[in-house]
Amino acid sequence: MASGASSDDNAARSWRSRRTIYLNFPGGKAELVAEATRVAGRAVGSLLSAIPATASATEAVSVLVEIWKHTLRTSDFTAGCPVVAATLGRDESPDAADSSASS
Repeated sequence: MASGASSDDNAARSWRSRRTIYLNFPGGKAELVAEATRVAGRAVGSLLSAIPATASATEAVSVLVEIWKHTLRTSDFTAGCPVVAATLGRDESPDAADSSASS
C-alpha cells in the first residue's frame, strides 16, 4: 500500500471508492499509510502479548514465523506487512515511516 500503490489501487483493493477513502483520510495516502501502520503495530503487539512470558526468544520467533506463514498461505501470498511497507516508503510518506518506528 505504501510505495508504488496508487489511490486507485488502494480503492480497488479495499472495495471502496476513492472519494470514500479521501473523506476518511483527508491527508491522503500518507495519512492512510500512517494509520494502517499504527493499526498493524497494535495487531503485532497483541500477537506478541499472546506469547507466554515463559517462552524463550526462539519459541517466540517460531510462533511469529508460523503466524506469518499461515497469513501468507491463506492470502495466496497477497498479504503484506504495512510496517515494512511504511519503512521502505519513507521518501514518499515520512509520517508513516515514523509510525512504523514507534510500533
